[in-house]
Parts: sequence; C-alpha cells; structure tokens
Amino acid sequence: DGTEFVGVAEDGSTLRGTDFIGLELTNEPEAAEAVLFHIQEVHASSDPEILLYDVYYSFDDETWSPLCGVDGLGNDVLSIPVLGSWNVAADKVEDPQHITFACQGYAIAHCVEWGYKPWKLATRCDGGGTCWETSMAIVHQACTRMVRADYCGDGRSFTRDGTLINIYDFAGIEVDTEAWDVEAEWDAGGARCLDQRRITGTSNVPRCERDLALDDCGDPLHFDEGTLLMTEAAPKRE
Repeated sequence: DGTEFVGVAEDGSTLRGTDFIGLELTNEPEAAEAVLFHIQEVHASSDPEILLYDVYYSFDDETWSPLCGVDGLGNDVLSIPVLGSWNVAADKVEDPQHITFACQGYAIAHCVEWGYKPWKLATRCDGGGTCWETSMAIVHQACTRMVRADYCGDGRSFTRDGTLINIYDFAGIEVDTEAWDVEAEWDAGGARCLDQRRITGTSNVPRCERDLALDDCGDPLHFDEGTLLMTEAAPKRE
C-alpha cells in the first residue's frame, strides 16, 4: 500500500507498517549469491504517505550491515520500498513480486520524496482539452532519468553530486521557480530534447546529444505532447 507493507497474520488479522519490524527477506533463489535482508526499524517521515525503512543485510546470517550505509554522523541511511526493479540500463522492470529498497539521497528515493509517487495517478490533458488518468509510475521513471542526467536513456549519467537544476512538471507537483535557461525535456525513456547539458566543459558527451537538438526545447506546450518533466540548468559561474 504505497510504501507501507500490508499483510495478513495466521489468525487472520491485518499486519501493516511497524508490524513488519523484524521481518526477514531473501533475494531471488536464482541469484548468484544468497542475501538476507532484515527490517530493523520503520520510521514515519514528514510526508504521511512515505514510510522509511532501516534495512540490514547479511550474506551469512551472522554479520549484518545497514543496506544503505551510514551518513556523516554515523546514522543508518534509510530507504523507501518501491515495487519493481531496475536493470543495468536503468529501465524500470514492473514486477509486483520484486521490491527495491531505494536509499535516501539517490535518484529513486529522491523522486518519490519530490512527489512522483509511482503508486498514484495524475491527470494529463492534450492540447484539445481531452484529459485522462495516467500512472505516476512513468513520471517517477522520467524523474530517475532526469536526476541522473541520463539523456540517452541507456543508464549513463552525465551529472555530479551537488549540481543545481530547476525542475517542473505537467501536473504542477514541482513548479518553475527560476528564470534559468532550459536544459532538457524528459519522459520515461530519457530526454525528449536537450538544449544544454548541466555539466559542460568535459569530454564526456552523450552519444545522442545531436539527435536531441530542438529549437523550441522547453516550450510549455510540449507538456501536451508527451513531455512529463522539464529542467533548467543553473547559470554557469563566470
């Protein structure tokens, strides 16, 4: 149920949320190496729809370590459970039998916390006034591409930690707050067009950069044509 685990006990009672503290999970039986996962604690967050899980893992059921590591203060980094998994090309694999524990501070968790909750619905409209409900899962996937500057949709990132961008979307979850120059438009497959990279002056250039050139990249009307998110790059320091 969103980020909350829900189940039924042997006596028929409903289990949810903190009832799953102490639960142990395993990875796929066909995996090269067996891994155990233990839910150590479940925490509320500032968003009532998002629970945060302190998960530990072990290869031998004796030595346990925090799945997401620790922060600068030595506290366990928490995670958000998201249905499905991601492959090496950063494509989302929709599978209700798989859960990804997305570590806070990284793309998948960031996008949930910014409001792109894959279990929700949003209303989309075209330029003719026809509207329909769409799954936020595709918006969340577009966000993971956008956070990592995965322009070509092949899993390659072209950004660095701490790089500022301005984000806004078709649904008004995030709104345009800066008068910066457009970087790109995004959908679940990567950038739909690219006006400028957020990181420049390097030899690391996306293979698809020329294909993504578009004179009117960033036009808000493109939200009616399939664009889900737009980004602007912070002005370069002189």
